[in-house]
Amino acid sequence: MNMQAIDEAVIECERFLVCTDALKEHVEHLTDDLSKGNEENPSPADPVRSAEYHVFSGTRESGAVKRASMDLSRALVKLR
Repeated sequence: MNMQAIDEAVIECERFLVCTDALKEHVEHLTDDLSKGNEENPSPADPVRSAEYHVFSGTRESGAVKRASMDLSRALVKLR
């Protein structure tokens, strides 16, 4: 373990947190939109569950979180 490895881990951690915040905002925006649409045209589908499926199945934000998570994992391995 050296200072460069620690600095890389901190940078990757900060990047991961930024990506997760962006994903959270995306989910909130999407669920708000679905809830509004559900009030105007009620259906038996659960808007939150639909949003979760949509968000975690190939959006730009979820992909960024997955990549940042993998990069963070690699940086943490260097600390062992």
